[in-house]
Amino acid sequence: MYTRKKHKKKNKKNKKNQRHAGVFSLPRGTTRKSQQRISKSHIRSRDSTLYYEAIKQLADFADSRNVPFTADDHKMKEDIWGCKLITIPDSGGPSQARKRRKSGVLSSFSDEICGTSATGDHIYGLRELPNIIGSNSPWNLIPCTHSENVSWKKVTINLPGRHPYIKNIVADTFSPQEIEALSKVNTGSFDSDYNRYIKFITWKNYVDSRGAKMFYIGRQKFEKYINKTIIACLNSINLEIEQYFKHLERGDSPMSAKYFSV
Repeated sequence: MYTRKKHKKKNKKNKKNQRHAGVFSLPRGTTRKSQQRISKSHIRSRDSTLYYEAIKQLADFADSRNVPFTADDHKMKEDIWGCKLITIPDSGGPSQARKRRKSGVLSSFSDEICGTSATGDHIYGLRELPNIIGSNSPWNLIPCTHSENVSWKKVTINLPGRHPYIKNIVADTFSPQEIEALSKVNTGSFDSDYNRYIKFITWKNYVDSRGAKMFYIGRQKFEKYINKTIIACLNSINLEIEQYFKHLERGDSPMSAKYFSV
């Protein structure tokens, strides 16, 4: 007959045996498949992170062959996007202003300061559009705030006789009627839909005239290639950990007694 007292006594005996074993061991009843799931949960789950970093690395290699970004290009970028480096003194007198003045780069879409170390947002995302890898170079980066980062590409189109709909400045094409509709809404606003669209088109035309690249085509082919490599590497790491664990179970590793005793 099962009693709570006998159950406690049995658990106490099991814990005592584990202490005398001197090596790390999984709970009784753990199968080989569950051991594999435990090890995979930390290793194999990092494949998406490694893939993202692989995309960035490929973009860096491609950018090393891109047209160099010069001081004249930087000046044109400031003129088109309005992202100039400025210093704003605090109130409180000249002496206080010198101590507390704020320096940084103006956002491309507002009078907010992004900071001198801000890298900016990708105009063409690293993997935002199908089969496209966005450049990591200044040709494809513009300063903006965090809230603007996720919203500046979206514009609302209001055409007569139709419900308003949203388009993406970078990903979508615009008809003459849609551009005209944008031009009639908040044209005086610094960050209006129309002004953001004009800034993008003006900068894109300038980059094209310089022969530079804001993005590279061929992500799908790279995905198939690098995913196989990443999965193979993670499986290899996973196997090495599993083999090491078996050494710990057998107690034939000098680390087992020191680090896995219970």
